[in-house]
Amino acid sequence: MTRGDVIKEGQIIGWLDQFGTELPIEPDVPGEVLELLIDDGEPVGFGDPLIAVLPSFPGIN
Repeated sequence: MTRGDVIKEGQIIGWLDQFGTELPIEPDVPGEVLELLIDDGEPVGFGDPLIAVLPSFPGIN
């Protein structure tokens, strides 16, 4: 995942390792990745933001 990538709601964009179990990371909104807020291997807590997304709103011109 890099800056500028377009993601879809529910798309698996990464994996989180929790005590040897890999959990999928899925965005709750579609849009464009603006910034990765953590580095690979960095510890995170529940509710920590992982990426900044510019939401897209289909059907709005």
